[in-house]
Amino acid sequence: HEWGEKCVKRFNGMWSFVIYDRSKKIVFASRDRFGIKPFYYYENKDGLFFSSEIKQILILENKWKAEMSTVLDYLVLDKSEHNEKTFFKNIFKLNPGHNLIFDLKKRKKNIYKYYELKVKKKYSKLDSIQTNLFLDTLLKQSIDYRLRSDVKVGSCLSGGIDSSIICSIASEKYTSKNKFTALTAQSGSKINDETEYAKMVVEKLGLDWYRILLNEKEFLISLDDVINTQEEPFRSPSVILQYFLMKMAKKTNCKVLLDGQGGDETFLGYERYYISYLNSLTFINKLTACKDIISNSKLNFFSLTNYFFYFNFSFLRKYFLKRRFRFLRNNMMNKINWNLISEFNLNFKETSEVQISEITKFNIPELLRYEDKNSMAHSIETRVPFLDHNLIEFAVSIPDKFKIRDGWTKFLLRNKLQKKVNNEISWRKNKIGFEPPMEKWMKNTSLFQETIQSSPFLKKIIKKNKLISDKNILWKLYNLSVWSKKFKIIE
Repeated sequence: HEWGEKCVKRFNGMWSFVIYDRSKKIVFASRDRFGIKPFYYYENKDGLFFSSEIKQILILENKWKAEMSTVLDYLVLDKSEHNEKTFFKNIFKLNPGHNLIFDLKKRKKNIYKYYELKVKKKYSKLDSIQTNLFLDTLLKQSIDYRLRSDVKVGSCLSGGIDSSIICSIASEKYTSKNKFTALTAQSGSKINDETEYAKMVVEKLGLDWYRILLNEKEFLISLDDVINTQEEPFRSPSVILQYFLMKMAKKTNCKVLLDGQGGDETFLGYERYYISYLNSLTFINKLTACKDIISNSKLNFFSLTNYFFYFNFSFLRKYFLKRRFRFLRNNMMNKINWNLISEFNLNFKETSEVQISEITKFNIPELLRYEDKNSMAHSIETRVPFLDHNLIEFAVSIPDKFKIRDGWTKFLLRNKLQKKVNNEISWRKNKIGFEPPMEKWMKNTSLFQETIQSSPFLKKIIKKNKLISDKNILWKLYNLSVWSKKFKIIE
């Protein structure tokens, strides 16, 4: 009433809502800047339908088809989020940072972008002291906002940089009698397990700690439920661990959870960011930086060979993908949009461009989709401090030298965290996340192979009796087979 459509520019947080303006005879809909909350819509001769879940839209028709472009992007190109399409044909999502207006008189809709993430010059010229002061202020403010609640608030804790720094700042508002809550999903495999790191953080900060350990039997039993909850196929089995983590949060009556999504994309936590960073340096500085990266990158695995590999030349990737997916039917191979490979290849761009692409189009929208569905399935509200738009605008705008230094990714956050927890946490190299021991759990592939081979939907996609040995592909095909059966996809 007061600000009209521009009201959303004043908001800080997450939303997905619809307002009926009776006087103007319009429906005004909006989704938050980064897509933390979902918004799905479908249009037919009867009108425009919208929901926060796809299931509510599915009851409108008896049969649904798959959106094959999304299916193939997911299966072959390893992407399921980069546009407004879903896995269901004609069901769309309102993109992050967009508004939708439906004129009831004309029965027409108009979708437009109200927010665009850009580099802000006021941050790009800060010195080291100013940068650290801004980080302290913005990060603390973001976490303070997201601690507002009249119910119990806690945080996911993997023992990584992002979740540890959230817990360290949030716990300052709590006491030894009223401890801040942390929840950890244990992997059950020494290679993938971060519990020891999480334990260090818990002991240092004095947190109230809950852990969950998922076994192989529970994993297999839960597959159908999680795919049903997610409504669309997902790329990583870690989504299942997250599902059980939210289930545990409900049991402990922790109704609100903070989570570290966005920390890697905003402060350069992935090794692939090294390429854009190196490209911005002079030749002499490149040599020094390479030496530092080899010393301080994850598992000391960076080399000139990796440097070449990370460029991920489009024509080479297309060649290897075609060989890898030879089991697809020819008509499916012809439907793949190979031009997307160059769009996904961000290594030749400036670091800020890479960050903006991954925050607004690729990584973050997908991770947020998983998290919202898993959390809301158990009536848990998850909040993501790193995705406060003020903090993100700051993070993408500051010079690379503050985010990567002496070969260390996320240098600013590590430097801040070392004052609050052990150096083993703040300067650790290995990065895992909530990863189950999939090599062990998928060792016996008969269940997956049988489900794939018996799927009517997949028979139209893959060649007859093709057994799949690649665990990653096997996992995605299994997802597609269960999904298509669960939601009665006809083709």
